[in-house]
This record gives sequence, structure tokens and C-alpha cells, in this order.
Amino acid sequence: MPRIPLYNQGLGQAVGLATGTLSPRASGAFEAPAQAMTRLASQAGQIAFEFGRAEKNEQTQRKSLEYNMAAMDESADYLRQNTDTETDAFNKGYSQFQTSFLDRIDNDDSLTTSQKNAVKSKVTGTLSRQGIQGEQNAYNRGLSLKGDLMISTLTNNKNTLASLDPADPQYRMIV
Repeated sequence: MPRIPLYNQGLGQAVGLATGTLSPRASGAFEAPAQAMTRLASQAGQIAFEFGRAEKNEQTQRKSLEYNMAAMDESADYLRQNTDTETDAFNKGYSQFQTSFLDRIDNDDSLTTSQKNAVKSKVTGTLSRQGIQGEQNAYNRGLSLKGDLMISTLTNNKNTLASLDPADPQYRMIV
């Protein structure tokens, strides 16, 4: 078999190629304006981002105040109109009121999800405090009703006893 000659014995190219820059590098004087524009654009972007974040926080605080005032007013109205005498019944009705109020915040399209969560967090505290007050009111109404029933029962028993002979078995049963 014939042999194929190997030039340069497999050591690569015999002539070196010119590598490096084809022209002299521009000095810092030419680069400075471009670098300054880059920094300015970066700072402008950072300022716009900070402004947007501050505006979002301001809107969140404003909406929190608006919804918090509405929660206080509407829950105070609910408490005034409520006539429950048992705390379980009150809690069931107030829970429905609270859920419907928080759903209004969820349906507010002017807020982002994080803003809705922040507003609901503040409003939930107000609604919870009002709920505790309503629960106490229901308990107190229940106690008052029980007291009125006891007074009525005692008055009826007193009248019944006044009409009975002390030797009567019904008299002894009441006493």
C-alpha cells in the first residue's frame, strides 16, 4: 500500500496566523459617553422601579384604609341589627357576613394579588375584633333573657303559691 506523505509530521500549521485586534483600541475618551449612557439608563430604570413600588404601596395603604373603614361601619351595623341570644348562632351569621365582605376585596380588579392579601390581612383584624364584640353582645342578651325568664318563673310561682293552701301537695312541689 502506498504511503501518503505527512507534511510537518502532524504538528499543525507551519505558518502562524496573525491574531489579535485588527485596529488600535479606542481610548477611554471614546468609551466614556457610552458608559455614562449605560449607567444613566440603569439608574433611570431603578428610579422607575422604586417609584412604581412606592406607588403600589401607597395604593395598598389607601385601599386598606377604605376597606377598613367600610368594615368597621358595616360590621357595626350588623351588630346593631343582630338579635341573637346564643354565641353559636351569632358566629354562624357573622362568619357569612365576614366571608361576603372579604369576597368584595377579592373581586376588586384594581388590586394585585399581593395587594389583596395585604388589605385582607388588615381588614380581617378589624372584622375579628368586631366579631368578638358581637359574640359578647349575644352572650349578654342570652343572660338577660335567662334572667327575665327566671324572674317571670319566680313571679308565676309566687302567685301560684299565694293561691294554694300550704298543705296542698302542689304547694310542696313548687317550694
